[in-house]
Amino acid sequence: MHGMKSIEITPDERDALYRDLVDHLSGLGDLLLALDQENIDQARRLGRQYSDDLLFLLNDLGFGEETVSAAPLRLTTEPDVLRRLLGRLRDRALSADQAETTEREDIRRAEAHSVLVRGVYDKLLSELVACG
Repeated sequence: MHGMKSIEITPDERDALYRDLVDHLSGLGDLLLALDQENIDQARRLGRQYSDDLLFLLNDLGFGEETVSAAPLRLTTEPDVLRRLLGRLRDRALSADQAETTEREDIRRAEAHSVLVRGVYDKLLSELVACG
């Protein structure tokens, strides 16, 4: 990384980034769809994103889940590529966190409703039994 301080990541950090990046690459079909639909602006945007993803894999993360060494990994991808890539993937992770938080809240509300409804049914059934 020309003129910049060297940035290193741990093997665990590498593995986490690798899994997230591979997950993002699973959407590569969106690029093909944009091309097929002649949506050139979207195709260019996605093309740049996937190009950055692949450069990061090729230059730094490598392929496969396992890290060969326990030593820190020095990042060599150009800083401008890293800024684009890491900013975009961080935003994506934040969006996923927000969606998961909303999902958990929805599940808690549904569980509370279910408990309430079961309680009402139990109460009414008990009253019916008591009435004979």
